[in-house]
Amino acid sequence: MKGVAWKEVADLFADLVELDHSERRAALERRTAERPSTREAVERLLRAHDAATDDFLSELDPGFAQAVLNEAGSEPRSTGPYRLVRRIGSGGMGHVYEAQRDDGHFDRRVAVKILKRGMDTDLIYQRFLRERQILAGFEHPCIARLTDGGITDDGRPYIVMEYVDGVPIDDFCDQEGLTVDGRVDLIRTVCSAVAHAHRSLVVHRDLKPSNILVTGDGTPKLLDFGIAKILREPDGAGATATAHVRLLTPEYAAPEQAMGLAVTTATDVHGLGIVLLELLTGCRPPAAVFPRVSEDPRDILAGGTPLRPGKIYDRVDPARQLEIAADRATDPDRLRRRLDGDLGTIVTKALEPDPARRYASVDALHDDLVRYRQQKPILARPLTVRYRLGQFLRRNRMAASAAAAAGILTAAFVVTATSQSLR
Repeated sequence: MKGVAWKEVADLFADLVELDHSERRAALERRTAERPSTREAVERLLRAHDAATDDFLSELDPGFAQAVLNEAGSEPRSTGPYRLVRRIGSGGMGHVYEAQRDDGHFDRRVAVKILKRGMDTDLIYQRFLRERQILAGFEHPCIARLTDGGITDDGRPYIVMEYVDGVPIDDFCDQEGLTVDGRVDLIRTVCSAVAHAHRSLVVHRDLKPSNILVTGDGTPKLLDFGIAKILREPDGAGATATAHVRLLTPEYAAPEQAMGLAVTTATDVHGLGIVLLELLTGCRPPAAVFPRVSEDPRDILAGGTPLRPGKIYDRVDPARQLEIAADRATDPDRLRRRLDGDLGTIVTKALEPDPARRYASVDALHDDLVRYRQQKPILARPLTVRYRLGQFLRRNRMAASAAAAAGILTAAFVVTATSQSLR
């Protein structure tokens, strides 16, 4: 077939093959609107895949199959002044490569994100450029920095960012054997990065472990603002979802996000709550706790309080509970007590289905985590006299113990003195 970009054919096939037939057809028509030969080639691949029981490429003409295989295995070698070393990730809009600046002026290791072939619709193109605009406005040690950008030889935009040599936050915590307190402290640092984005009127909308990498020195780096929302834009602007673009990761989406309702900074509070829950318990919220489909969205947003982390942990197989606790340098009973206490209350408030019942901001969530670490009363629960006294005594164990001991000694002295005076 003449005039076919085989690399685009391979990429489109990989993107569409997992969709159901109705979604597949709509997406294919949208992404190949002006390229009928490309559409025909993708349709041939999809038909062969659906009809075959084993190696579907064997059902195709050998020359056609070989062209697809040759291009599917190829990667671009450079773009602009950057030599692409290897692909390190792929998202809904683009591929990310480790790269090296190779023009003799600088010797710098970077990450280059290039818009996928076939994704160059006006909406996706504008969204990709919007991500570049968003990153350019950030200056925070825990947000991956934008360093450059440009257009590839075949007309696709690319973004150049600092290369983050790290691992997802959940893997880092387990590999390093971080305690519960260590994990809380790490999330507090992530909160500072998210709050910085919010002060720039940007909601991330896709907070999950794979978008929070932690470097060897323990610094978390927030990545991938590809589906972020700029709050000052009207709801009808290009940053909003369309019928064909699903701007979320279902397992980490807040209820209002999954239902297509207004996205606010509270959406990121919910995302941080899920990540924190996963770091503490090794589990995400059960699907039943946060339904994703409803006839009336108010039924979900007005729903009851989510399961507390301790209850979610209890649902895990006992052998796995031991592993989870060991990864946190504790045992199941001690971990359960932490999850049933103030820390569990903080997570539960962050995961409230109704955004109005969550923390008012990421800063408020951060501040309550600080209070928790300092053994001070948290704001997520009523500040009763009994609770505040209990927190004071826990925070001042030595002073309380000394006071108690002094009281006992004083009482003993009084009893002794009184006894002797009566003789």
